[in-house]
Amino acid sequence: MSIQLTTAATQRIARFCIAYCHWVIAAWLLLFGVCAAAGWLLLDSALTTQTLLLNKPESTRARQLITEGSLTTNSYTDALVVSHATRDVDDPVFRARVLSLAIAVRKVRGVEGATSVYETAGEYDSTGGDAGAAAGNALVGKDRRTTLIPFALPEHQKAQANETLALVRRFDGQGGFRLHQTGQATLDNDLNEQSKRDLIYGETIGLAAALLVLLLVFGSVVAGIVPVVFALMSIAIALGIVAAIGQYFVFSFFVINLLTMMGLAVGIDYCLFVISRYREERARGCATAIAIEVAGRTSGKAVLFAGMTVVVSMAGLLLVPNSIFISLAAGAIIVVLVTVVQVLTLLPAVLSLLGDRLEWGRLPGLAGVNGAREVGGGFFATMARSVINRPKSGLVLATAGLLMAALPMFNINVAFTGVSSLPDGLASKEGYRVLEAQFDAGSASPVQIVIDHDPFSAEVAHAVEQLSLALRSEPAFGEPKPMLVSDDDRVALVEVPLAYDPQSLDAYAAVQRMRQVILPKLTGASATDDLRLLVGGRSADDLDFIAQMRTYTVPVIALVLALSVVLLTVAFRSVMIAITSTLVTLLSVLAAYGILVLVFQYRVGAELFGFPAAEAIEPWLPLVLFALLFGLSMDYQVILVSRIQEHWRETGDTDEAVLWGVATTSRLITGAAAIMVAVFAGLALGELSALAEMGFGLAVAVTLDAVVVRGVLVPAAMKLLGDWNWYLPGWLEWLPDLRIERVHAL
Repeated sequence: MSIQLTTAATQRIARFCIAYCHWVIAAWLLLFGVCAAAGWLLLDSALTTQTLLLNKPESTRARQLITEGSLTTNSYTDALVVSHATRDVDDPVFRARVLSLAIAVRKVRGVEGATSVYETAGEYDSTGGDAGAAAGNALVGKDRRTTLIPFALPEHQKAQANETLALVRRFDGQGGFRLHQTGQATLDNDLNEQSKRDLIYGETIGLAAALLVLLLVFGSVVAGIVPVVFALMSIAIALGIVAAIGQYFVFSFFVINLLTMMGLAVGIDYCLFVISRYREERARGCATAIAIEVAGRTSGKAVLFAGMTVVVSMAGLLLVPNSIFISLAAGAIIVVLVTVVQVLTLLPAVLSLLGDRLEWGRLPGLAGVNGAREVGGGFFATMARSVINRPKSGLVLATAGLLMAALPMFNINVAFTGVSSLPDGLASKEGYRVLEAQFDAGSASPVQIVIDHDPFSAEVAHAVEQLSLALRSEPAFGEPKPMLVSDDDRVALVEVPLAYDPQSLDAYAAVQRMRQVILPKLTGASATDDLRLLVGGRSADDLDFIAQMRTYTVPVIALVLALSVVLLTVAFRSVMIAITSTLVTLLSVLAAYGILVLVFQYRVGAELFGFPAAEAIEPWLPLVLFALLFGLSMDYQVILVSRIQEHWRETGDTDEAVLWGVATTSRLITGAAAIMVAVFAGLALGELSALAEMGFGLAVAVTLDAVVVRGVLVPAAMKLLGDWNWYLPGWLEWLPDLRIERVHAL
């Protein structure tokens, strides 16, 4: 048998890599070694828990004025919470223990402003008879058997947070004293450590399930292991690249979880597509080299376009001037590009060396996927045949079902993961519970009101006085702290304690009221027009983040949809395929949104799966999920439509091509989807609500896409469109012909 091949870029790449397989493998191993070393040495310094809003909203401008004025705030970032069951703060033993702990905290490098109730403005006076004693009393709990040792940690001081936590572990329980630590640095440290634990847990589950699926799909040990090795290699290389770039642009720490999850999902799936086509051609009698070239030309090109849809989708997030969106988009783009290049170059080289050894370790009773050409039975082939016989009913029912599933998304609430929603047992949460019971829950993250005006003017004095009066009737706020003045006497700062977790919906509502109701009354009553009051602090940062997300949602979605239509039009030389593929994928994404809100926000079925509690959805998640879901869901659309178009060009019969495409890809796409769902489910079973929400949303979307979209919507839509499926306007004939062509046997 001889094979006639039409030259294509992906085929030429495969041919080159076969000819120089040893050099290609050596180059990739060298790249792997360099990137693994870079990741090991540099990754920690490339990550942060901080979020930067690059469009400089009100909270960012407030922080900038505080920094420029060298204002030392009254607030603290963290605190040791010291309590005793029977001794109170007037007890000499209690006093001695607190003073010794304060000294120990001050010895930790990087800690600033550590003090105690006994050191605030001199000796502690239990009667509260002077200003210093009043300040000291603010560090005493309601039961008078609890006190705070507040201190500040600069940003990115994870090591110092761990050192102070070590003090807590060392002295907790001694002499009947209980010690806790809480605050922003402690929370950030807990989030970072818990995300690592969730990553390891999710990877273990995802890898084990993916390997099992690969063994079932391929029916041999070697063929099943190769995609896993490739995925792990692409993750290591991508992490090394992120670590290097992170020395100049610091990434959000969530990038590790997203990058690893994406690397496993697309790395395994893309290898699966190409290896399956290679085995199919070998089963037809092609020589090893020819089979690799055919796989490179067909599945390789499909993988290229599938990867580009993910890149295009994630690139839309780069529009958002926000470090989280830029970090996650960059991480996903890097790992997908590495994976695509790896599958197009390294995989042909490895397959040429393995040859038939790819089939070693055959498992009894498993034939594996060889892409049989016959349009036989099977669940999806039977479903497609039924849908083609009744296309209108299938289209209406599937569309109605997905739209109904999407309905809860219209009542979505968004808020960041606060300390109250963290898993039990974490230091920041246990300390927060004591803080909440004995003090103001938001005392460590007060609302910061920056006064951009002459601090010594009558207007400022009047505004501060009126603010104090106004807040007495506001239960969400405590008594304002004394006004601080910048070194250059240009700006002033007033801090107002919050009664809530600063990352709760109640805190957001309170800060919104501060901005929209309380402060406008003060400036409106002022005798000058240039008195500016800016609201900053943790809660204000979150509100500005949410506002930014809402501003950019429509532009990002519009850009992603437009670029996807353009890319698919070029890939299939069909406007209708591009539009219908985009619409059906959008339906599955919206349905996944709705189910996500139903489960996590309304807690329907959440207890059954053991998902962590969350009163709202993470603000960054909807937009990031849209980009991820749209890109990943489009993968299967590209693979399926590629096979349909391949057969249609051979026969000219759309109905037969649809049945043939669904039948010949059913086991392959089902296995690929099962792998993605397994990887995402591993993330969903973690304890951080943000990552659980992401994993669950992705798993639901892939399931809907693989079953409802592929099994019902695509066959129904293509049946109804008929020859219009392949329509390309004459004025677009200039587009390059990049379609996957059928390889004929001669």
